[in-house]
Amino acid sequence: MLTQTQTDPGQSAPLIAIASVIVSMALIAIGNGLMFAFIPVRLGADGFDPTWAGLIVTGLSAGGLAGCILTGPLVRRVGHARAFMVLSALIALSNVAIGAGPMPLLWIAARALYGFAICGLFIVAQSWLNDALPNAIRGRVMAVFYVAYIAGLGVGYATLAAIDIQTAAAPLIGIAFTALSILPVGMTRLAQPPAPQAASVALGQAWRISPVGVVGMLAVGGLSMIISGFAPIHATAKGYSQAEVALLLSAMPVGTLILQIPLGWLSDRTDRRYVLAGTA
Repeated sequence: MLTQTQTDPGQSAPLIAIASVIVSMALIAIGNGLMFAFIPVRLGADGFDPTWAGLIVTGLSAGGLAGCILTGPLVRRVGHARAFMVLSALIALSNVAIGAGPMPLLWIAARALYGFAICGLFIVAQSWLNDALPNAIRGRVMAVFYVAYIAGLGVGYATLAAIDIQTAAAPLIGIAFTALSILPVGMTRLAQPPAPQAASVALGQAWRISPVGVVGMLAVGGLSMIISGFAPIHATAKGYSQAEVALLLSAMPVGTLILQIPLGWLSDRTDRRYVLAGTA
């Protein structure tokens, strides 16, 4: 949890500046979606047991937990923009390791590094936007943020059908989009939030502030990891083709694209707990 002073709601950041963070995360998502689809398909094509793909997802989750713990101190040390760039560089390095070829132990470490970086990026991006946005439009803008990210994942998933998985094309595409994602944040005029007064995983404090929010995020995180992480593993193990796995994964974000913005609009007009309970 990053505890910091909130921006005066009367001094809203320009939308073009806010968009820089959203565009950056959408660009990262394209490479991320491709890598989610590529790894189990490549391991399956090379005859590795599906257990390896499952261990890679587990490593990703472990790295994500470390990211939740360590991103706060990183932001406190270097600020939001530099932290964003550092974490993006770690994703690029993770993709470099994947591009070295199917070595399951290396890939587990690489995806753990990716998990660390992507969780950190979400913390940085969301806290940055949260500081910049007045409460009256926060729900809608955050909905656009998630729609952009999910759309990027969908594009990345679909890209799998068009590449040769026996080459390093997928990791190279992931690296390219990660590099591109640094540009909007590097050039943004969006004011950085002040350094957080505290940087810790304060679950107790989060529970006291919003127990519904804590439970909701634990549920969403667990379900999302099960579906997005294991659906391509299961489909590959069942013998579905590369194109079929890509189609399955690219179809999954459709519900988010349809419902996220209306739900964000609704959350700005009623108790957000009702919206969360209704969607559940």
